Amino acid sequence: MVQINPGFTIKDDEQIISFWDLNPQLIIRSPYAKLYERDKSKDKNVSSSEMWTIFFMCYPDESKNTFYSLPYEQRIDALQYRIAKDIDFDEALFKLCMEHFPFDCLSAVERSLKEEIDSLMKRSRFIADFDYEGKSMAEIKNFDTMRAQTPKIYDNYEMVQAKFTKEKQVLRAKGGAVVSKGQMQKW
Repeated sequence: MVQINPGFTIKDDEQIISFWDLNPQLIIRSPYAKLYERDKSKDKNVSSSEMWTIFFMCYPDESKNTFYSLPYEQRIDALQYRIAKDIDFDEALFKLCMEHFPFDCLSAVERSLKEEIDSLMKRSRFIADFDYEGKSMAEIKNFDTMRAQTPKIYDNYEMVQAKFTKEKQVLRAKGGAVVSKGQMQKW
């Protein structure tokens, strides 16, 4: 796993800080290196915007990525407004980088949290859009059974969220030291 610096900021002149300046380790790692190398723009601004877009599409920590709370399509729309204006989300190399990012740059707990959030958003949308009218009794029964399972699914989400929070606390230890149980209880 490659450690990512999520320090997204906009400078005074409204320039976005380069993803590559904060995360130079990805310049030499495939497939991100190809994204970097094909960028002929000054200061690699195009590929930097592409990487920030990938980060915002994939990074599940909502304290560092407020876009992740949006449904997938709304996330794309929000990012295309400012950061991803000219990005083709269907372009092969961009898609490849976005597919690799969770496995290359997220911990197992972060990936689990991402998968839980993505699944809950899809499930929530399905439940909200379900219309009983015109459905067979079998379809209605299956839907009601699915809705009855919802509390268990949220319990699982809360468990993954707790693991994620615990992992973040351990990573906050000064100098990378492992935090003792006594120290963890203070937080």
